[in-house]
Amino acid sequence: SSAREYIREVADKMEIPYFFNALYEGGLADHYTFCVSATPEQNVYPMLHHLFSLYGAKCYIIAADYNYGVLTTEFTKDFIEKAGGAVAGVEFFSVQKTSFDTTISNIKRVQPDILISFCVSNNQNTFYEQWYKDGIPGLPVVSTIGIGLSYLHRRSPPPTVSNTYFMSSFIEELDTPAARTFTQKLKKRYDIPYIEFDAETAYTAVYLYKNAVEKAGSSDTEKVIQALESGEVSFDGPGGHVTMRGEDHHTRRDEILFRVNEEHHIEKVQ
Repeated sequence: SSAREYIREVADKMEIPYFFNALYEGGLADHYTFCVSATPEQNVYPMLHHLFSLYGAKCYIIAADYNYGVLTTEFTKDFIEKAGGAVAGVEFFSVQKTSFDTTISNIKRVQPDILISFCVSNNQNTFYEQWYKDGIPGLPVVSTIGIGLSYLHRRSPPPTVSNTYFMSSFIEELDTPAARTFTQKLKKRYDIPYIEFDAETAYTAVYLYKNAVEKAGSSDTEKVIQALESGEVSFDGPGGHVTMRGEDHHTRRDEILFRVNEEHHIEKVQ
């Protein structure tokens, strides 16, 4: 998100369309920017709504101390309160932080129903190992980035991140014809450990631009933007059917709720 803001300045000065393909905090409005991945309204709110009915609605939030973590936390706090839940605590971490003893003690003291993580860096990902050793056994963890982007279920031994929930349109394990084909092609061409969900949005963005140019009959910036704002530019790809919403420059897309089980296999929940 921090990098996006610098890139956006350049795109605006050059007056060219900018496709931002990473999961982010939402709220961006820019004539030249089109956000392809999910926002909290798509990948956090529905998940919490489902989990509240299973576990309760007392939440503790840990997050990266920059755009994504701070703003996603604010939006999530608002949702929790409107849904009748409670925020038992919030902590923000620098990207360098690697020791979480105090945080784990704080969480154990308030005994939340759900732990919500908007941590992002490799350093912050060490929280999950420490939580498994010293945290509350079985407490459901929501992690927007830890599995689908950082693939901690592959990088850590079971059951370190078991009972972790996340939402995404695509992960390497997604068993649909389009997803399987995408995964097989990438694995054949590149030596990569895991195909993250950002791969789908980057791939989809190329086709959304292509289809917008074809609809516009031109690569002229304003004509392409007009096509993208028509609501008629879509792509059927590895993450399903994706349509650019003209009114807010974000996509309409299907999201799947996933859970990591004791063996670190991914289960489709809803």
